[in-house]
Amino acid sequence: MAVALPLRLAAAAAGLVALVAAGAVSATRPAPKPPVSAVRLGVAAPPAPTDPAGRVYLEEGFENDLAHALSGRLKTPAEIVRLSPDEAEAALRDGRVDLLIARAGPDAASRRDVKVIPAGYASGVGAALRSDTDIHAWSDLRGRTACVSEANAAGRRLAEDHGARLRLTSAPAPALIDLRTGLCDVSIHDAAQLKPLLSKRIWRKFSSTLPEVAPTSLAVLVSARQPDLAEWAAEATAAIAGGAGGDTRAASWASMVDFEVYRDQVAADCH
Repeated sequence: MAVALPLRLAAAAAGLVALVAAGAVSATRPAPKPPVSAVRLGVAAPPAPTDPAGRVYLEEGFENDLAHALSGRLKTPAEIVRLSPDEAEAALRDGRVDLLIARAGPDAASRRDVKVIPAGYASGVGAALRSDTDIHAWSDLRGRTACVSEANAAGRRLAEDHGARLRLTSAPAPALIDLRTGLCDVSIHDAAQLKPLLSKRIWRKFSSTLPEVAPTSLAVLVSARQPDLAEWAAEATAAIAGGAGGDTRAASWASMVDFEVYRDQVAADCH
């Protein structure tokens, strides 16, 4: 018994040393991210538009595309919540959504209320016009007809601010068809999407543009009150936003919209 006691004390001391050492190591490690059972992913864009025949069209930007790609990277169930642009930020502030996919302006990085995570796509507002147009500046739109899709809030504001008559369409392809057939003087879209589209030979007669204005970038927004969620969302966003992802999406968009215009146009081009 006289020998057993020191052995027990030694074992206890060794265990205490190990415990202290483990505590010291764990103190240097970042705290584990809290488990998330489900994420409410807000999207400041309507669903992909359809026509009365049930044909689906590409939408104006890539908000919906990013929402589905991000939901597959979060490694947890994700509920996509559709929001109007007017209510989107309020929904993030009051906790109706955990993450918000939206357009962010140039000053977004300096905001303190939200963490803005770039998603690899940026563009200003651009325009497609006939090559022989007499419209050479945005101010020339006064009194002219501008085709804009209903989801293109920035394009609508720009057209209205310059005194244009709005002709709203359900999707980009119908807006571009109306330009080709003479119902519109200009069709307004993201400049980054128009660039690969208007480089196609079939668009040569409608490849005049206006200076790119009102730049925004597609981003994932997280409340500053949730830094762990912001870190987690940044990792998932980086996995789908790297490299030339924005250019690839724009080129794919242009090819599909070009096909939709070819498929749907029934009247001849204006001359």
